[in-house]
Order: sequence, then structure tokens, then C-alpha cells
Amino acid sequence: NGMTPLHFAASNGRNTAVKFLIGCGARIDTRCRSNEMKPIHFAAKYGHVTTTRLLHDHSADINAFSGREGMTPLHYAAQMGHEDVVKFLCSNNANFMARCRWHQMIPLHYAARNNHEVVVRMLVLY
Repeated sequence: NGMTPLHFAASNGRNTAVKFLIGCGARIDTRCRSNEMKPIHFAAKYGHVTTTRLLHDHSADINAFSGREGMTPLHYAAQMGHEDVVKFLCSNNANFMARCRWHQMIPLHYAARNNHEVVVRMLVLY
């Protein structure tokens, strides 16, 4: 599926491995072939706020769109109800009005559709 070791480490919140791989020169914005997601998309989708922060600190683009669906890390975090990741992304200027390519929905739509009330409130306040 074209996932790199950094994609796997980010999706599983393995921060020591993420740091090691970045230190060895792993490209932080490489997209996996199957869905064109970057490591930061995986970290946000699976609720790993420390990993998301670590990738952001190493210049990962928090507003990057994934390929096929065209979702940002904030879309994924809102969809899954990861409050701490949503808070981190919003406080670091993630575009909360970005529309995904697939359904033209903003992160708030995904949070509401999945009944993540706290995330809905957070996004409304931003």
C-alpha cells in the first residue's frame, strides 16, 4: 500500500520511532500510495496528539489535503472525535473551514455527523 515506516510509526503513536526515523532523514511529507495520506494525517486520525505535535514541530503541513478524499488532519480528528488533537490543530492555525474534495464538507460537518458533541462545540468556538 506504499506506507513507509514513518507512516506506520505515526499511525500507532510510536513517538520514539517517529523521532528516530526523522533523525535518519525520513521525509515527513511523503504520501502513501493507496490513499495519499501523510504521516500527520495518520497521527490525527488515530488520535495521537503527541505524535501530531511532534510531526508539526518538524514542519509537517497541518493543512495538507489527503489525495482521494481530500481531507486535512483536522477533518480526520474531527471525524473520529479526538478532542485533544482537534484542540492542538486549531490552536496551531489549522484551517477549520477547509472543505474536503469528496463531499465538500468542513471538519464541523464530520464531527456533527458522528455525534462528537464536544468537538462540535470546540469547532464552533474557533
